[in-house]
Amino acid sequence: KPIGYVTTANDQFGRDTVLDLVKKVRADERFKDIPIIMVTTEGGKAEVITALKAGVNNYIVKPFTPQVLKEKLEVVLGVND
Repeated sequence: KPIGYVTTANDQFGRDTVLDLVKKVRADERFKDIPIIMVTTEGGKAEVITALKAGVNNYIVKPFTPQVLKEKLEVVLGVND
């Protein structure tokens, strides 16, 4: 079954960070166009820019509401109400 999108928290996976994961996903031809939303507690401008440069499509800062998640998903999936 095809993957529709990826949502990830800004945590570490062993020695790799989420940004490493994003870069690996973007480097794989099969997954390069999959939308990625990063969920994190880090909302500084530098962190957001770094994540966007790594290849995330959108960024959510914790805490967030279900409405924020819905809006971000609609943006990355191209869904309009």
